[in-house]
Amino acid sequence: MRGIGKGEKFAEGSVKDVFFSSESPNSVVQEFKGVKDFEKTAEQIKGRFYLTKILHALLPKNIPDIEFAAKKAGSGNEVFVTEKRYRDPQHIAFNRKFHHPMEVSEGDLDLARGRINKISKDPRFNELLNKLRLFGVTHDPNEVNYSYDKADEDNPETSIQLLDNDFIPWEFLKNQNEIYIFCNFPVLLKFIQEIPDEKIRSSAIRYFDRLKALLEIERSKFPDYECEPKDRLP
Repeated sequence: MRGIGKGEKFAEGSVKDVFFSSESPNSVVQEFKGVKDFEKTAEQIKGRFYLTKILHALLPKNIPDIEFAAKKAGSGNEVFVTEKRYRDPQHIAFNRKFHHPMEVSEGDLDLARGRINKISKDPRFNELLNKLRLFGVTHDPNEVNYSYDKADEDNPETSIQLLDNDFIPWEFLKNQNEIYIFCNFPVLLKFIQEIPDEKIRSSAIRYFDRLKALLEIERSKFPDYECEPKDRLP
């Protein structure tokens, strides 16, 4: 199993830091900052792993693969090891502006401003957002989380990828005794069954079954909680 050795930190946000992996040049380590009100159950963390696997199978150019998910010993913070992807210079500049606004140069600001305009008007960006909405998954549409996957942004073969893994499968709304589902199981299954590659399709079906089983475990632990929206249930 891949470890979670951290190398140099290269990106940060309000809820997590991202590091190069010290164990693989093809991976990055995402470590979420401990916020007690947002602690996740073991089933949610495993569910996040399987939901990301499913989304990568459905959108391999747009969603980086995930290799490992766990709670870090000691701090209890969530840690994910994901596939390392190309980050365009504008993405790097925008990330710096977003998180360190007092430290950026005018050149970086110009790159960042241009990037906001370019990404937001790119039909590939809206196409990806529409697919994620169709799948019912939660996602942050802020442009800082997205990057082109090749240096030639205007090439029709270039895709926009979502680098921020925020695919939480469900959340507990304790004030309402509710488990809110952040993925549409029937829609996901429909698209999984249409994956042309038999090996990828079979793997995605296994991930789907495991995700479904994890939700059933959660429901058994919280029998008084209702699942909503009901049309998203498997």
